[in-house]
Amino acid sequence: DLLVSTVKIPNDINKNNCFEIISPYKSYTLQAENSEELKRWVTVLQNTISSLISNHDSKSTVTTNRLSSRPALTSSQSSLSEGSGTTTLSSTDVKNMPEEPLKYLYNKNACNQCCADCSADQPEWVSLNLGILVCIECSGIHRSLGVHISKVRSLKLDNCDPSMFKVLTQIGNEFANSILEAKITGHYDKPHPKAGREEREKWITAKYLNKEFLPKFQGESKELELFSAIGSNDIQTVYTLLVLG
Repeated sequence: DLLVSTVKIPNDINKNNCFEIISPYKSYTLQAENSEELKRWVTVLQNTISSLISNHDSKSTVTTNRLSSRPALTSSQSSLSEGSGTTTLSSTDVKNMPEEPLKYLYNKNACNQCCADCSADQPEWVSLNLGILVCIECSGIHRSLGVHISKVRSLKLDNCDPSMFKVLTQIGNEFANSILEAKITGHYDKPHPKAGREEREKWITAKYLNKEFLPKFQGESKELELFSAIGSNDIQTVYTLLVLG
């Protein structure tokens, strides 16, 4: 409910171009493509909240009573959990990081067992903000794009924040590629597992940096659909709208 939410930019320097939407009982961390997009999203959200407050002053008592019956969660307590096809927030799920994260993701969806970019078997690297698993060769090219495009981590060597891991379980290679590879042009061929660096670099740059394969947005307003998706805890729709920019 945006009416009782606040929007802020976190102080954590590792959260590049991120902003937080915080309510008394839910918390979201989202990442914009660049600093200009970050400013635009924060401004739009803050203006929307101000408008909601102005238009709903007469309902403030009802809102307060409704919120008082809900358990409050801080942003540090919140994480992502699955439920009825959407993603919701729960403080208890923060503690439920699987002992073998890679095995969990492989079992979650068979498409996670192959690199999202070249289809190499058993990828061990993830892009946290893209929600995909990639092989070590492709991960190096992802790193060269910068963390504002792809924030790469090893699920074997690095610690993964539980809330970010829950996003990985909701997105994954199959869903991400259904958006990121929706319209592959005849100018590009997807790399194979033994492809050279130049071929991988051409593909990954076109796919993630230039966004050449994205579908066109078909709705009326990305901002309104984003607000609606956030309100209904629909992480996949939030992901899609943020990718489409």
